[in-house]
Amino acid sequence: MKTTLKILLLSCLIGIMAFSCEKEKQTKWSGFVDGYVVATFKCYESDTVINQETGKETKRGYFILLEGKQHTKSNWPVDFYTFNMPDSLFRFPAEIILKTHDDMNCGPIFFPDSLRTKYKIRFQYRKLKENEKNHFDCGCYAMSFPFPWKEYGQVSVKDVSKIIH
Repeated sequence: MKTTLKILLLSCLIGIMAFSCEKEKQTKWSGFVDGYVVATFKCYESDTVINQETGKETKRGYFILLEGKQHTKSNWPVDFYTFNMPDSLFRFPAEIILKTHDDMNCGPIFFPDSLRTKYKIRFQYRKLKENEKNHFDCGCYAMSFPFPWKEYGQVSVKDVSKIIH
């Protein structure tokens, strides 16, 4: 009887430790990093159960380029995108966020080269698990190669502040 009780207690303890480790992995944030907001987009929410657009627009998404990163293998100089950056952080000119997404490649609208380092931020981030991500579809017909969304991770950001330089 004592052996059974010990095994049961040990099993419970292992279960609690495993759950704690899993929870810690879910909330692991980066240290503070600097980066630039270099593109923006809005698409349409997607229902992954029926694999169809809902017709409802997503929140505005922002692409971020980390400071000091070199992107020589990509046509698009970005590291990841997020939907939870505060919209009020910057007053973007209307002409760079007028459209929802790039109709030519179904991707984000990249800022002109002259503005790519204007919107600097400091923040912490964590990569999202599949069940935490906003699922979306940009609902356009690509005239060229479609934007490679899967190459860029979706993250959550926190403690975002504007850096004036």
